[in-house]
Amino acid sequence: MNNTIYKQTIVYGVVLLLILTAAFAFTGPVSIAEAVTQYTDVMADLEADENFNAEDYPAYEGDYNLKVIQIAESESSELFIYVYQPSYEEIGQMRATSIVFSTTPESPSFKTYGLRLLSQNGVFSKYVVDGFLVPNFSKREYAITEIFRNKKDYIDKDTGDDNNINEIACEVAQKWTAMDYGDTVIYAMDTIDVVTIVHQWGGEIYMNNGCDLSGAFGVKFEDRTTVEHFVSFRCNYEIDHLYEAEVSFVTQDVMFNKSAFVSGSYNVKYGPKSEPKTVVLHDDHYNSNSVHGIGGRAHTWPDIETVDAFQKRVNCNSDVADKMKGDQYVLSFYTSTISYKYNWGDADYDYRATDVLEVAILRLKFDCKGKTLNLGVVGNKQTSDGDPDNDVEEEFRTAKWFFSTKEGKSLIAAFGVIFVLAVIVLIVIALFKLFPNGIGAGGSRGGGGGTSTKTDIHIDMDDHKSRKTSSKKKKR
Repeated sequence: MNNTIYKQTIVYGVVLLLILTAAFAFTGPVSIAEAVTQYTDVMADLEADENFNAEDYPAYEGDYNLKVIQIAESESSELFIYVYQPSYEEIGQMRATSIVFSTTPESPSFKTYGLRLLSQNGVFSKYVVDGFLVPNFSKREYAITEIFRNKKDYIDKDTGDDNNINEIACEVAQKWTAMDYGDTVIYAMDTIDVVTIVHQWGGEIYMNNGCDLSGAFGVKFEDRTTVEHFVSFRCNYEIDHLYEAEVSFVTQDVMFNKSAFVSGSYNVKYGPKSEPKTVVLHDDHYNSNSVHGIGGRAHTWPDIETVDAFQKRVNCNSDVADKMKGDQYVLSFYTSTISYKYNWGDADYDYRATDVLEVAILRLKFDCKGKTLNLGVVGNKQTSDGDPDNDVEEEFRTAKWFFSTKEGKSLIAAFGVIFVLAVIVLIVIALFKLFPNGIGAGGSRGGGGGTSTKTDIHIDMDDHKSRKTSSKKKKR
């Protein structure tokens, strides 16, 4: 196949000018809102190039990749992506969902952008990059590493573990340069090196922050658990040392409402998904959890560590070693908390947590055979199952003792009784201060000497305890 456009290095300025002017052209009196939404057809743009030949891009069964064959900038600073899909006649349109590129290739920092379909004709599609404006420079560069498409269950294999693939990565590995030349724009395309992810697996480590009982008494949400979100990977390069990594992901807040007495009763509420977040990880940066209560355990962990170091640090579940088998490094890219508050009136708990979704590795800076490389990455977006991958029975053994054993519950009950008695004593003291001469002072006088009589205040502690015990049984 002659990839005339796909391999071209120069696109004539006049052709690009036609594309840009046609993209926003309209006839007759049209409102501004209508003008913004009008775009030219993908074929009209591509056929404006005299070197374009649609026969160079035939349909192929079994080729489920998306291939970037052209980009263009609009007069309103939009960026268009033109895509060739060989398998269109076999399965129909396979929608591109997002794209990853850097506008500073010499010192790359990659970001994920959404794609919006504007026009489609057979194997060709035209997209606009959402949330991106073309920089106002005379020379613009776009180092595009990958373009994502939607996952097809009958085509794409699952991970084979507890991770789910959200979007499939298709390699682009192109650097486009756009240069102003008078009133036209000239484009040049070169290929670039990228890292390919051979295997990746993501999970979570739950850490015990301790119990300060604020959540148990319904005072506030108590951050009981710190969650370390990580992804392990293996790539097509031998990595002697990993200095930096860039990871993209999406977060979503979750609220669980769980009955204190009915097992398995949940009312789950989800917040909106965030825009893709990108973090830069460093080999010399460390993280820690916040211990602030009974039974908490302090932990410290690095952004980047080898799989062997990770497994020595973490008391992992038995199947984690199999899921990480052959992987090179672990990237701990995000920390969230799980907190709770007890609602006494409703006899239930409110839990707050954060789900981490659509995790993708975007860039790696590493040593390989005596050279330091800083390359973009091609790899799928994946989501873990959210369950802890460490031994939580061991991690939370103190908290479990308090809430799961007879002795622990008795101790909590004793603290509760002491708390109630302390409140009663404070109330009695306050009453004595409020009525220093007695509650009935001034209201009645004795017949003999005319002196006031103090009212005796008597608290039967045994009777109070029996009433307290009865009240507690009713709550149960």
